[in-house]
Amino acid sequence: KLNRDVTYLFYLSDSVNNCVYTDPDGALFLIPEEEAAKLLAHPLVTGYAVSYASYPTLEFTQGGETYGARKVEGNWTYAKTNETKSYKDVSEKNEEKVILPQGEQLNFKFSLEPDFCSISLQNEKGEILFSGDPKEMKLLALETDTPLTLVAKCDWYQDEHEEYFGTLTYFYDVFYDVPSLCSIDRQTVSPGESIVLTVEHSSSETIAAVPSFSTEKITQEKVDGVWTITVPVSPTATAGDYDIMLMGSDVEETYTVTIREAN
Repeated sequence: KLNRDVTYLFYLSDSVNNCVYTDPDGALFLIPEEEAAKLLAHPLVTGYAVSYASYPTLEFTQGGETYGARKVEGNWTYAKTNETKSYKDVSEKNEEKVILPQGEQLNFKFSLEPDFCSISLQNEKGEILFSGDPKEMKLLALETDTPLTLVAKCDWYQDEHEEYFGTLTYFYDVFYDVPSLCSIDRQTVSPGESIVLTVEHSSSETIAAVPSFSTEKITQEKVDGVWTITVPVSPTATAGDYDIMLMGSDVEETYTVTIREAN
């Protein structure tokens, strides 16, 4: 049995945009920015090479998903390996939007805990729902889907840390998501009668009602965000058990309907 050593060399920079590696043949490759950030944050790297070169991140974990900030602004200063300081003006943007399901708390996760953090949460009317220490924020109890804006201001103090300090502000778009609620007014009907289905708290642009029985023209009306869908049963519909499916971008419901014998 033969063993062979394969060596890859990594050349890490203070910047996540300038980290490279060489393969066993000596070819040079740029390390992707996301992977470089992970390497620079690794304790074996930060302990012996570049420390705190990447500014701290603040992420949310909601519903099994992880979300970053839509925008980050501020400044970040860290110690280089030659004991000099490197100052960064931070200005980053992306398209992230945090989805906050009703009944869940906002879950914060810092890559580096700040010395001070204050958040402000407001609705689309500009009304402040919370302002202060994120640890003191209580569970939101909103009744409708609501777009929110969250701003987190964080400080890492210079007088308490020799390796890093700075001030960063994180901006988030948050969508407070109330689960869609579907209902049906009756599930036993006679030919010629109508079934009315209601859908609340849906952000679907369109909702389709698909019955497996013979029907007349289905009508829909949306008032104050509530969908009312009327499904007329054809006068010639055959007695039996059938289904009605409701389908939308956030709606998927099936009801069993019994049609009586015609009188």
